[in-house]
Amino acid sequence: MSSPSASPGARRCGGPDWTPDSAAAAARRHGIHLTPAHWQILGCAREECLRTRHLPDASVLARRTGVARAEIEALFPGGARRVIAEIAGMRPLRRAPDARRRDGMFHEAPKEP
Repeated sequence: MSSPSASPGARRCGGPDWTPDSAAAAARRHGIHLTPAHWQILGCAREECLRTRHLPDASVLARRTGVARAEIEALFPGGARRVIAEIAGMRPLRRAPDARRRDGMFHEAPKEP
């Protein structure tokens, strides 16, 4: 099996440059001190991203972790999905108007020429 960092999905989902220290530094930029609850959400987001190659939204993370969506949004103020992506070292994805799918995932919008 190839290493996760070798695939485009792995690079999108926080490839080899991501570390817990880089996550803590990114969290500090948002005024967040990472607690076990934060790490639970970040770990789930990274696993989901590696599994699906897409960043899950707060509803998916709530279902997967059992943490209420409102609590996730309180843990990551200022746009939970965007903040989670930055702290987890994930490449930011733009949300296209037609990107919402039934599974609650958002997908990378087409690149502009």
